[in-house]
Amino acid sequence: FIATSGRKTKAGQLVRLLNIPLSKAVRFHDYQNGKQHADALKDAYQHHHGAAGREWIKWLADHQQQAIKTVRDC
Repeated sequence: FIATSGRKTKAGQLVRLLNIPLSKAVRFHDYQNGKQHADALKDAYQHHHGAAGREWIKWLADHQQQAIKTVRDC
């Protein structure tokens, strides 16, 4: 991706970054363009950061014995 955008890669980037081929997005759901879509995603993850973790901790607290049994069974 870095090379295809005309930029030079720095030492170690090719080792640390996955090379996953992507095609240009053409569907933006209810947004006019890619920027609006990206901005909406950014807004969502910034406002809901940590929500899944909080729910996971709540579930573990409410289901302690089930969680312990599952770990022991594994």
